[in-house]
Amino acid sequence: MFTLPNESIGIQRSLALFVIAIAAAMMSNPSHANTISYSLTADTSNFYTTTEGIYTGATYNFNTYSLINAATGAGDPAIDVAVGDTINGTVHLNNSVTMSSSNPYNEIAIELQGATAEVYAVESDAFFSYYENGALVSLPAGFTTVSGSSGFFDIGEDIVGSIPSFTFDTIVFSVEINALYGLSDDGLQEIQSGSLAADAPTLVVTDYAEPSAVPEPATRWLLLLGLAGLGMLARKKVG
Repeated sequence: MFTLPNESIGIQRSLALFVIAIAAAMMSNPSHANTISYSLTADTSNFYTTTEGIYTGATYNFNTYSLINAATGAGDPAIDVAVGDTINGTVHLNNSVTMSSSNPYNEIAIELQGATAEVYAVESDAFFSYYENGALVSLPAGFTTVSGSSGFFDIGEDIVGSIPSFTFDTIVFSVEINALYGLSDDGLQEIQSGSLAADAPTLVVTDYAEPSAVPEPATRWLLLLGLAGLGMLARKKVG
């Protein structure tokens, strides 16, 4: 009977451990991760403003601009997404938009896709750059990226504190999907992939006035998840 020398056995074991390590890495970084691209445009004359109350004694103004997907000439089609996917895009405005300096709490948000029962909430990291006439806009301090959304897929930045106004005509963004949540009879369940619905994308520039007890972005994300779960439980009881 032929017996391998100890050195050969050690090499085989090392190779086996190496193969296991590669397999584990592939499982933690799925090969199906994709890069999804958006090119969106807007006619700034095509917008509407709504004013509503929020929290105690505060109001806010939604300035909502309709976006067109350059690839479709209309809205965004349904897409498949997975944890680890990267989403890149640009929003081009035909005229500049100014973020007001008069309010201490503002927000810029881009709604990209509608939610489905399959993918109801998205947790992500997003990075934004703003340009005016092709030049990078130097932003004041106080920007905080919104880390998630539920009920639809949007990305954005909160602006906390008094800031000088700034003007932009282009937004460049990059988003990495960290987690996905679907609706089930037991509430929100973490999933690895799913489909987001077609949507009419929008850019929303929001000015808040006299905010009180405004929650931090991370807190708002947890509140959104909690409200979604309570809604599911209520519907389950009614059913």
